[in-house]
Amino acid sequence: MPEVDDVTVRLRGEAGSALDASNQAAKSLMSVRTAAQETAASFQVLAVKATALWFSFNRAFAFAKEAAQFAETIGRVDSQIAKYGQTANSLIPVLQEVTNQQLSLAEAAQIASRGLAAGFDPAAITKLTGLAEGLADQMGGSIEAAFGRLTHSISTGMFRSLKQIQAFAPVVDEIEQRMKTLADTTLRTTGELSQMERREIALSAVTKHYTLIQDALGGSTLTLNDQFQAFESRVKDLTLVLGEGLIASGVGALSMFEFMAAAATRLFAAMLNLISPIVLISD
Repeated sequence: MPEVDDVTVRLRGEAGSALDASNQAAKSLMSVRTAAQETAASFQVLAVKATALWFSFNRAFAFAKEAAQFAETIGRVDSQIAKYGQTANSLIPVLQEVTNQQLSLAEAAQIASRGLAAGFDPAAITKLTGLAEGLADQMGGSIEAAFGRLTHSISTGMFRSLKQIQAFAPVVDEIEQRMKTLADTTLRTTGELSQMERREIALSAVTKHYTLIQDALGGSTLTLNDQFQAFESRVKDLTLVLGEGLIASGVGALSMFEFMAAAATRLFAAMLNLISPIVLISD
């Protein structure tokens, strides 16, 4: 039968070995935890960088898309204005000038296209755009919206909303009088006048009194808001130039980078999902 002291020694030895094993296991677990945390932090940094890359390329693609849309509009304006012996590049800068540079290139191109599509010639579009700038200042809203309001009134012969604006009231009265005179001399009512007749009378009166209306609207006065609007338009033009540069360098390459950035983001997210249980266990 072993001595009590021998048993005690053996028990202490076994207990010491168990404690050493426990300490070693704890150190191993701490190493695993530290490695997992370092790995997680590394992948988080990479994921953030990949996300930033994704947004950068996504914004660049938006610039390129805007430039492509502008090029399409320019092509359409060139086709529409050809019968007047002009080009889009001859009309668009003029529209920017009459609005004190408050229209961006894309906005001026849209106005030109809409005006030509409605049957107005370049000279009429230029004057109506100048009046639209003053109307937008007085009534609020964009120059594009004001231009649409003017062309709609002239095309349809409906001036109820414009007559409420003091600058247009005398001209609208003249238009209505001209329509009545034409109707009386042709034994018709004003309601029987054709849309083309009403349009020609209205456009003639508006262009005739262009300066009078413009002065009444205060269109020649450049306000602080006008200056900010002009600055914003130049920024838009800059992004348009950047977009054209991206198109010239190849949208295909941009799309590939965009795909790679998205794929990398998904990969990092998946790896984070894999290592997160390790971190939770170590905690």
